[in-house]
Amino acid sequence: MMATGLLTTVFVLVFSSSCDDPYRTVDYSKFIAEEAELRKEYIDRVFKDSLFASLVDTVDKRNTEGWLSFQIEKGSAIDSVLPGKQVSFKYKYYYVMRDAHDNPVLVLKYTNRDDESLASYTVGALPSSDSEVYKGVDNAIHYMSLYGKSFVIMAHSLADNQYYPVVAEIEITWMNLD
Repeated sequence: MMATGLLTTVFVLVFSSSCDDPYRTVDYSKFIAEEAELRKEYIDRVFKDSLFASLVDTVDKRNTEGWLSFQIEKGSAIDSVLPGKQVSFKYKYYYVMRDAHDNPVLVLKYTNRDDESLASYTVGALPSSDSEVYKGVDNAIHYMSLYGKSFVIMAHSLADNQYYPVVAEIEITWMNLD
């Protein structure tokens, strides 16, 4: 009986070490640094664009929360989005990637602009992590109004954690006004 216990212990020790996480040697800090650099380059490029430079309302939370929002259309002046309000919105999500010349470019990830479905949720109460609603989008929606449109640039950690910056074009199309 003692030999069986010893043999089981040796078996577990030998084979458990071969089941180590294959990703434990990956240097995620390198991915994070590269994503931050790409995001910075893209934001610098956006700020040079006269359209965005002339926008009045910019919410800049880059240093504290990792996102930046440009309000393209203000929307309804009396219907500001508040935490706890049910909203629906249209979106286009893009990854920021590099082109053949090493310049940051947008690559469309997915959109609901072409279908009848809207993304709906309660502001400030994010659904599961596989939702259409990213944390960075929720953050930006807090600063919007009904029928408002925003262009949001966010860190990967506020989106889908794929180590690419994410850009969202969002438009609030419905809000529960009760």
